[in-house]
Amino acid sequence: ADVLVLVATMGSFGGVALILLEAGSAQGGTKAAIIALALGVITLSWLLVQTLFTLRYATLYYRENDGVDFNEKKPPRYGDFAYLAFTIGMTFQVSDTDLTTDAIRYTALRQALLSYVLGAIVLATVINLVSGLVH
Repeated sequence: ADVLVLVATMGSFGGVALILLEAGSAQGGTKAAIIALALGVITLSWLLVQTLFTLRYATLYYRENDGVDFNEKKPPRYGDFAYLAFTIGMTFQVSDTDLTTDAIRYTALRQALLSYVLGAIVLATVINLVSGLVH
């Protein structure tokens, strides 16, 4: 499933690259709209990856009724799993939650590695495309 997410994300980045290459010959408001569309697609792609991991953490947790200690007595909500997923997606680490099962830890490791690769690709793509648009 992680490979499928990576392939889909790379496909969307490829589409964005093609769109931005076309933006190089566009003029005025059209150029700005194309760039805004491309940035929106990249943002939505990143959000989709984090949301998929949010659902994966919730599924793993409720399947075993364990796996993450949120340091609260009440049962976790989807917002708690989103907090976990988005924290790992942005910082490549777990902050103040304890991962207590192998399945959750391995999922967190896969997400951190995938997020790092996607972040590096996004950064390289944006730098390359912006420098191409400037010339």
